[in-house]
Amino acid sequence: MKFGFICSVVLVWGIAAGFGPSASFVLATSTQSIQGSSTGEEYSKTLQSSCGAASYPKQGSVDDAVSFDGRVQDLFWVGDSDNGSRTAFAVTYASNGYPGGPVWRGDATKGQAGTWEDVTEELKHSIEGDYEDDDLGVFAVHQSPVNANTVFLQGNGRWHWTSEDGGETLKAVKSPGLLTKGNREVVKFHPNKESWLLLRTTRAECDKDLESSACLFDLLVSKDLGQSWKNLTEHSGGHLRGVRDFDWGAKLSRFNGRVTRDEDVFVTAYPGTSARKGMSPGWDDALQFFFSDDLFQSSPKVMVQCGNLFEIISDRFFLAIPSQCPVDPQGNPRKAGTSAIENRSVTMYVSVHGGDFVEACLPANIEDDGYNLIHTHEEEGVFVLADHAEPGSMGPKLDSPTSDAYAPAYNASLHTLSLGMVYRRSYVTDFARVEGIPGSFIANQAQLTAGSRSGYVLKTKLTVNGGAQWDYIKPPQSFRFSQCNTCTPGSSLDSCSLHLHGATSWFAPEGPHPNVYSLPEAPGILLATGNVGAYLDFHPDADCTYMSRDGGITWTDIADYTAIFEMSSSGGTIVMASHRSEGPTNEVAFSLDHGHCFHTITLPQSVLVENIRVAPGGSSNIFYVIGTACVKSSAHPDCTFDGGSYAPGLMFVVNLPELVGDDWKECSTDKDSKDYETWQIGDDCVLGAKRHMRRRTQDTFCANPPSWKPTIQHDESCQCTLGDVECEFGYERVSNDTCAPMKGVTIKDSCPRLLTGSYKSSTSHMRLVHNNICTGINAIIPDTNGKGGPKGSTTPGDDSSGSSSKHTSFIRSFFIFIIIVGGISIAAGITWSQCLTVDQQQALLEKLGPVIAILGAGFELILGAIVEAYDWIRAKLRRLPFVSRLRTRSKITCQSICGRQLPIHPRGPWHSQYRRPLTQHSHIQNKPIKVRAAADEEDSVKALPSADSRFGSYSQVLVTGATGKTGARVVQQLSDMGVSVKAFSRDGVKASGMLPGIQQGVSIQEGDVFNYEQVSRAMEGCDAVIICSGPTSRMDPLSPFKVDFQGVENIVAAAKQGNVKKIVMVSSIGADDPLFPLNLFGLVLVMKKFGELAVQRSGIDYTIIRPGGLLNKDEDGKNPVVAPADTYGLPPRKRPGSILRSKVAEGCIAALVEPEATNKTLEVISIKDAPSRPWKELFATIP
Repeated sequence: MKFGFICSVVLVWGIAAGFGPSASFVLATSTQSIQGSSTGEEYSKTLQSSCGAASYPKQGSVDDAVSFDGRVQDLFWVGDSDNGSRTAFAVTYASNGYPGGPVWRGDATKGQAGTWEDVTEELKHSIEGDYEDDDLGVFAVHQSPVNANTVFLQGNGRWHWTSEDGGETLKAVKSPGLLTKGNREVVKFHPNKESWLLLRTTRAECDKDLESSACLFDLLVSKDLGQSWKNLTEHSGGHLRGVRDFDWGAKLSRFNGRVTRDEDVFVTAYPGTSARKGMSPGWDDALQFFFSDDLFQSSPKVMVQCGNLFEIISDRFFLAIPSQCPVDPQGNPRKAGTSAIENRSVTMYVSVHGGDFVEACLPANIEDDGYNLIHTHEEEGVFVLADHAEPGSMGPKLDSPTSDAYAPAYNASLHTLSLGMVYRRSYVTDFARVEGIPGSFIANQAQLTAGSRSGYVLKTKLTVNGGAQWDYIKPPQSFRFSQCNTCTPGSSLDSCSLHLHGATSWFAPEGPHPNVYSLPEAPGILLATGNVGAYLDFHPDADCTYMSRDGGITWTDIADYTAIFEMSSSGGTIVMASHRSEGPTNEVAFSLDHGHCFHTITLPQSVLVENIRVAPGGSSNIFYVIGTACVKSSAHPDCTFDGGSYAPGLMFVVNLPELVGDDWKECSTDKDSKDYETWQIGDDCVLGAKRHMRRRTQDTFCANPPSWKPTIQHDESCQCTLGDVECEFGYERVSNDTCAPMKGVTIKDSCPRLLTGSYKSSTSHMRLVHNNICTGINAIIPDTNGKGGPKGSTTPGDDSSGSSSKHTSFIRSFFIFIIIVGGISIAAGITWSQCLTVDQQQALLEKLGPVIAILGAGFELILGAIVEAYDWIRAKLRRLPFVSRLRTRSKITCQSICGRQLPIHPRGPWHSQYRRPLTQHSHIQNKPIKVRAAADEEDSVKALPSADSRFGSYSQVLVTGATGKTGARVVQQLSDMGVSVKAFSRDGVKASGMLPGIQQGVSIQEGDVFNYEQVSRAMEGCDAVIICSGPTSRMDPLSPFKVDFQGVENIVAAAKQGNVKKIVMVSSIGADDPLFPLNLFGLVLVMKKFGELAVQRSGIDYTIIRPGGLLNKDEDGKNPVVAPADTYGLPPRKRPGSILRSKVAEGCIAALVEPEATNKTLEVISIKDAPSRPWKELFATIP
């Protein structure tokens, strides 16, 4: 099991120096047992007899445990193979009980204990220099997101280790942190460059005194996997005194009005002139948010005053600034709220797709101590759990132990109250996604109770409609174990429901309790510990273990004790054992039928089980049972620990297929197989749609094949009901169909920009739940589209203050000016070259030579820097009084790793003992429109021979401009070759009528390349893109800018966000010639050149094809020839030429699969009697 810290972020108040430990908070416990009505023992006997529970292994035994000197801290899997991860590392605790002990390595594909070995000696021999024994421990293992074989082992001392072969060989690299220890360093791999690292480390002063004001953080970068480091703090030109937070800018597709680059870095830091305040001063208005676009080769830019902590979730950028900051992110004067407390209160801002930052409005009339962020299943929205600064509160560790959960709107910054009083312990909240099931969340709500010692009890609630409605969880209809049923017959749901432990229960004073656990690759399966009754009972004997296979709607008790659990094979295999709080055990239970029947595996000795792990990815059935040796006694004679300071750690490798032997078989995935059934998700509709998936039946003993993956299918949209809507900002539900104003909340005070923005609030005071796709919303919300937009539209409303329209108007005016100047220049150039004689030119040159030379050089410089100029305009001019200032938001830090909730706050503790969850997320998409595509009858379309087999690395190709004459041919040829194609068009209906002839493999995605969100949605599921889009209207002078420049930038940004492998762009000859006549039409070729630059700087493999004049009708005897950029063009200096559109389409498709085309810009025309050559050979002629 991965310790279930929900995929969330916490940004909370840091405890100022001098504050004591957190006040104890003891939940009410119960020792009473209420006799239930179900005959659990009889049910259990019937169940077990029907399922035929068995014990394994029938022959032989489980391998002896791998024994460690200390407890196992965590397991890490690296490398890749046909059966999941190849190598596993076990990181252990040091002899002093702290993280960072010896590391062990094992072969994860064999499932044998004998393959595990202590690699301490190997680490020692790899060091070329001095070391101490403390230097040989490993704190964590980091894997490159680009290459699974590239690994960074973060040492506990002055050395780290790297591997480029999946952990088989390890190379020592010196820690750049001077005399500091590696466990104080934070390491982040680059999202696109496998050997690039950012590392934050403490300075040498920290070894003397961690509380010293001179103890600060430095930020370093390495481009060679730690072999060498550059201290960015020292190279900041004196701008950075000490770093607070940091990340790679490439995690965003866009920022500051442009596509991000690999060299972009975000940093919050103390400026060079500020006083030194140490590592953890709390929320501090002396910090600033900096941005560098060249790894500090030049001075970083201050983007936001007072910027403290930040994080990136999907393409949303969150930043937090202290409430006492004298200016807002735009630099305008601001005042702290009346309830703000210095160094305590904070305000959150958000930027979407690299755009302007706006305050994340919450309907509350008090300031905030901090936040937790939990993103929705499709990652387009974020729940905000706000820790409000209640009157008399003393911070998140001493005030009311609750946060309020606010649901997201469609614009990412306007939230509404979803659930109040969500329980929080220190910096962790009991709020989690039900992975794989859109719109489902589970939370523990604190409720006032006079009879409890703390004044609170916890009750578990579930929502299945995106937070619009929360309900208690019904207890099992019948119980396998009678002691799990403590309800009085006939009790109401309020006094008798199922309550489950959340993430905070790992820190409970009464002892740890495993929390609710689910995985994205196992939709519907939940495992949890808890109890049935009036509230969550923390008494050691109150727990049972429960399972749900329908997303938390119904539950079954599967054990009458506190269990620790894990699942794999898309939820088809479930393994559990009694947790160490129950005492030693020598048995592990497993189920292959969704919990209907559990069989037992006998271990060779008893152990105190702390965890069960399995390789991420969902297909392995090799489980690792982790714990510590138990003290040998008469009650437990098979324990092995004779006593002492620290019990050794133990790990049993449970290879289920090997241990089950001949009884192990894979399920049949045939259409009519009885091993699977169709599950209709939810009672009827989920987020406005009927959805279903195939899941395991409970009638057969078999394992899911490794290739089987559950897929949620979208059947049809549903008519909107009251269950699909929630209350608008500032309102709360008082009945099923009525929302009333929240007490003490006014728009003027809590979100004044709503009074001036274009967001339309409905008179019904209701709006659609985020990501809900029901139809007929106007039957419930009569006057808007439910998303803040006008009735009948599909676009969400904008809650900004309107400054963006001023900015857009300014940009439009600027580019019209550029177009006019460019047109005059082009006209002058044509007159010079075509109208004047040589003698006239010579005479003018003698008189105007120096002026012409200066103007020509200046024009070339302008063309070469126009992309940067545009970025500067968008980012900088908004700071001027007559243009809206740049809104760079204060963001909340989110460690975006699914299933784990990490506290991020000024003095947040490390919780290294908790597991990291998987990073996969579930995406639910609408059904694509199946269409046909065709080419002109006169056009001879010729598919590439034998190209089909080379498209194995591409699951789907996006084609923009798919209804254009060239784009349609690309779609046609790809489809003829059996490649899955997504055709991007502004008019889906028009596209379906224009693209006849294709029988399968093509879907239409409606949208405009000028709209980044539409491009981003279209890019989902695609790993290659062919850009065939072009200007839409010669009557619109800005059409080239919107399509060829900004549109291509949007495509590049979405491609980077979606991890696209290859971009092929159709440009034009003349892109390097500003005097080309086509530039009279809106500087079309200049804009294409800027689009080319965006593609070339993207960091993604690319090919840019510049065709000559495009023809529809074939010309006999002509074959394509290619040449380097700036070869063909206007005579007499260059050779003109033309080419058939189908040949260009053929070249685009070849560029996807031929390595000779990678990262090249080439021009192509057809020449009569040229030899017919394969595209592979043509590409190879370009250097």
